[in-house]
Amino acid sequence: MKSDTEKILLQFKEDVWRILATVCHALLAIIAALQNPAAKTTSLSQAASAVRSVLVSADLLSDEARQSRDPE
Repeated sequence: MKSDTEKILLQFKEDVWRILATVCHALLAIIAALQNPAAKTTSLSQAASAVRSVLVSADLLSDEARQSRDPE
């Protein structure tokens, strides 16, 4: 059985990889918008959506970290 610390670290690692993948998706959408002006609106919309997802994920991670430090 894994200890609580190992479980937390594994979850953190998975969350970080998910956030990195979303950031890469946003960057690819921005690059696509720069390369193809005709698809600029769609690509930038996808990038904005990916950035929002990263911000929400980061906010949730910080909330979880705060709760684990200060359990009430």
